[in-house]
Amino acid sequence: MTGRARRGGGRHRSWAVLPGIAATVLLALAALGWPGAIAAGDDLPRHRSETLSNGMLVTVVEEPHAPLAEIQLWYRVGAANEWDGIRGLAHLFEHMMFGRTEDYDEGTFDGRVTAYGGYNNAYTTPDETVYLSTVPPEAVREILELEAARMTRLIVDDDELATESKIVLEELRLRLENDPFVRALITAQQQLLTEHPYGYDPAGNKDDVAGATVEECRDFYDRFYGPQNVHLVLVGPGDLEESLAGIRRIFGPVPSGGERPPEIPTLRERVRPAELELREDLPPVETAIQAYVLPEADHPDRTAIKVMLHLLGQGAVNPFREDLVVRRGKAVEAGIEIVDLRRGGALVFYAASLPYRRQKTAFRQLDRSLERMAALEWLSEERLEAAKRSMERELHRRRYYVSSQAQAVGQAAWWQGSPGHAFDELDRLQQVTREEVAEVYLRYVVDAERARLYLKPERVPLWIRLFGWLYPLVDGR
Repeated sequence: MTGRARRGGGRHRSWAVLPGIAATVLLALAALGWPGAIAAGDDLPRHRSETLSNGMLVTVVEEPHAPLAEIQLWYRVGAANEWDGIRGLAHLFEHMMFGRTEDYDEGTFDGRVTAYGGYNNAYTTPDETVYLSTVPPEAVREILELEAARMTRLIVDDDELATESKIVLEELRLRLENDPFVRALITAQQQLLTEHPYGYDPAGNKDDVAGATVEECRDFYDRFYGPQNVHLVLVGPGDLEESLAGIRRIFGPVPSGGERPPEIPTLRERVRPAELELREDLPPVETAIQAYVLPEADHPDRTAIKVMLHLLGQGAVNPFREDLVVRRGKAVEAGIEIVDLRRGGALVFYAASLPYRRQKTAFRQLDRSLERMAALEWLSEERLEAAKRSMERELHRRRYYVSSQAQAVGQAAWWQGSPGHAFDELDRLQQVTREEVAEVYLRYVVDAERARLYLKPERVPLWIRLFGWLYPLVDGR
């Protein structure tokens, strides 16, 4: 699954320059005594969730020392809730939400956020569409009013649809048509997940986007953009009670209506073992990919699985690559990718080799490394504690960023059923044992069914076909 579609069009500045600035800010805030970390036993930030009379869920987190506020609206509709003929409408409508309303001209939302020196964007995943704004505290009320206006009084017409369709189609052209590897993965996604809504990419289908009508867009808006299908998250320095009162005044009058999309099945219910071979205009390297389905985000094994995934894919040493590439020299490159979605995910192992090796041999070498990993030598108590400390550090860092906190609260509410899960994550992490991590690895990898994909280039230079087998000798392996 290829991830999320994010609003484009060049109207928002990049976050690429921020890491260095963020590090400086962190040091400065620490020196000023901002609490920063949510350690076990420390006081959590004041927070409260309530459901308004129109069905809208609201969560406010009070961070008195935060210099900025974060507003996120989680609409619980995404690409997985589309149907044939409108693939890409969730992504398209994400763009249209920045148009004019009955109260405001087009560009007002972006203009007001920019006037405050803030940042705003949106993204679409298979599971949700999220609108976010990072602004100074004095801008919160106005941005909430703008959010309420586009929730119920958005103007959907031919001009707006034509403008945003062109932008989305250009995104599709750049992202899909110009990237053969993404094309191959999306094709594989559709063929391996033929019976599941996650088989469709959030970016959409070119023909469906080009053929979208105003009536379809209005129907999508009326059905899925009602307050009962949204979670508003506000994190910032404002007083908790005053913030909740302001939200009630602004969103309380919004009429209820519309419907919630039907629940989609879990991946484990629909995905079956499969083997697939695809050819694409790729560089002259063949890639063996083996995937294992993971359970849904609210499953009791969730925390142990997250620790397992950190050990496998985010530690200093990737045990799969270490065995297959470094120790045995049986692949040019290898690694692990993690797919994390609300109704299930995947743990993906891949190995790339020059195209002189047979497909059967490539998978045999991949399996041999997995057999060695089944001995769990990578799961020592020392490595487990290091992984947990690393994950704890990330949870501590999250407290410094209002956007990260809001993201965690929104996801906890939608994916795990309660905003409160964002605040007890550290306690659950600290309780994970080596035995629990070993159990989930055996259950979801060693003893589990798998799906296989083999990617082959359409054209391979003759010299590679003739002499590629010499690579391990020349490389010294």
